[in-house]
Amino acid sequence: MKSFKENLIVWLLLIGLALLFHWRYINEFPAHIHAWVQADRYALAIGFTENNFDFFHPQTFDYGNHSFADSLHHEPSRITAVDFPMHDVIPALIMKAAGTQPPWCFRLYILLYSLVGLYFLFKLAKVVGNNYFNAILVMVLAATSPVFVYYQSGFLPSIPSLANGIIGLYFYLKFLTHQNRKSFYFSILFLTLAALSRLPFAILLLSVMGVEILKTYKTKKIEVWKFISIAIGLLAILGYFLYNKFLSYKYGSAFLNHPLPVKDIADIPDFIFTSIKNWGLQYFSWGHYAIFFVLLILTFVVWNKKKTPLSEASILLLFIFSGSLVYAFLMLQQFPNHDYYFLDTGFLPIIFWVALMLPKTPEIKRLLWRKLSCIAIVSLCVFMVVNAVKSQARRRSTGTWDKTNTMIKNYEGSEKFLDSLHISKQTKFLVTGVQATNIPFLLMHRKGFALLEYSLPDVITEATNWKYDFAFFHNDSLRDDVDKKFFPVTSQLTHWFFSGDYILAAKSTKKLSEITRRSDSKPIYSNAINFINDSANGWESEIIFDSKGKIGIIPPTQEYGVGVKITDPKILCGSGRKFIVNTTLFAENENAKDFLLVTACNQNGKNVFFKGYEISKALQVSKQPQNITAIYHLPQLTTNNPELVFFFWNRRKNTVCYKRMEVGLY
Repeated sequence: MKSFKENLIVWLLLIGLALLFHWRYINEFPAHIHAWVQADRYALAIGFTENNFDFFHPQTFDYGNHSFADSLHHEPSRITAVDFPMHDVIPALIMKAAGTQPPWCFRLYILLYSLVGLYFLFKLAKVVGNNYFNAILVMVLAATSPVFVYYQSGFLPSIPSLANGIIGLYFYLKFLTHQNRKSFYFSILFLTLAALSRLPFAILLLSVMGVEILKTYKTKKIEVWKFISIAIGLLAILGYFLYNKFLSYKYGSAFLNHPLPVKDIADIPDFIFTSIKNWGLQYFSWGHYAIFFVLLILTFVVWNKKKTPLSEASILLLFIFSGSLVYAFLMLQQFPNHDYYFLDTGFLPIIFWVALMLPKTPEIKRLLWRKLSCIAIVSLCVFMVVNAVKSQARRRSTGTWDKTNTMIKNYEGSEKFLDSLHISKQTKFLVTGVQATNIPFLLMHRKGFALLEYSLPDVITEATNWKYDFAFFHNDSLRDDVDKKFFPVTSQLTHWFFSGDYILAAKSTKKLSEITRRSDSKPIYSNAINFINDSANGWESEIIFDSKGKIGIIPPTQEYGVGVKITDPKILCGSGRKFIVNTTLFAENENAKDFLLVTACNQNGKNVFFKGYEISKALQVSKQPQNITAIYHLPQLTTNNPELVFFFWNRRKNTVCYKRMEVGLY
């Protein structure tokens, strides 16, 4: 009964902390710090729901995911190399069972796995210290680490692998105490699972092997069954590692799969200092460090007085620390900008060290000092909890500087927009100038190719051969610097479709005509310029013709080009009206800017609708004539003096020519 009550208290504490830390964010789309890699994992899970759970061919939404390929000679593919994707498949199964694919399916799985890991951390600390309250303190220290809390309900495999590592260590320490073979087998199983999903956790299995080798050396007795178990685990890790290399060679990889040590040993202090400066108070809070400082002093005292040999648990800790330092050195370039690498390396050995040292703290005999110590520890724990809550909010702070957040907002309505055009989910898209590969496609719920904001020239050159159906842009994302950088790709686009906040572009008329044709309805109003007769009835403003070239010209001196005005209430009044413009244009000046297609609606002399598409963005990409289609979704007008006005707005004195001009009201 006592054990049940103790475990119940632990679980109530864990669930309370989980609710406090995560209830606001449990269905949050991957955003903020390291949104890129978290979105990649989310895409993997959805990918499994679409490939019939083909475990050995994981795929994302991005066809060009070759950032970390082992070969440059492979066809574009959504398949990617990735560590054993167990923690992507299980969320996919949850999605399949739920019949939906929201982020909470993934986040809740990772959160629950983390709680199991923290519970076993409590049990581990109790095994090594045989003290209930010390074990709770160890668990709380781990559960309130800001970096742990941030990823605790995230998408990364570091958290479930950490949990598996803790479970494996618990069973191994239990084996050392009770010599139960079943505990040893469970230990190897969970340590193997930890390493399969996140390779650096192989350090734990290798550390167990190191302890067993030392025991064999001391006792001169080989327990073959142990080494067979360890060998099976290591072979499983090696086998999937080699298969992963094969996937990387054949298909490429969206995930880093090779060491990144510093190039010059002299740079090591700078990388360590920068990592601590960037993430030191995210690894742990000042409350954690206060407790660590006291335990560090105690460690030196115990070490100096120690006359008996190190315990097997202490030797295991030394192996884990050493392995973690080696791995940290091999990946040191990642640490200044990637906080989650700490979860793969330093986090567990530090917490394990705390669990080993707490039982060695001297007993406080005076009641007053004992009470003061308890108050101090409880106060520190409260501080750590409050700090973790505040850290969750701070990590989600955003602003105009946050390009990833801007990108997410730009693409949030894209799926609904594409669905409204009846564009198939199998259609392939190109997105340019983005900060992460899978985020746009997750929000579009389509697949395609992504050119990152910082894509290298050779990637941009390769992109000219990519086979996609449409390029997709947000009106705000076609910036001048992006246009220039991706000119080899965007210059291939000749047909543009503007509607609301979004722009579609294609290399041929056929692709867009399938979207823009309206065979099911006829316009209630239409007009077109006939260049053959040098006349245009019903058009506003002066129209300048080049009769020889059979084109219209808007010179720099003309601010408002060709336009049309409709005032007939019978035509304008009605719900769901759309005004569609089709034209073919090209700019004679290379840097055409601020050239807009504008439609405005007035009601009784008051403006009720104004929308301008800056089509100069399309004119900049190529000297070829650009076929433009623009759709304006009009508000419902009443019969009280309605008016629709359409015109070219030449705000920057461009020279623009048009070969055709058609407008229609539907």
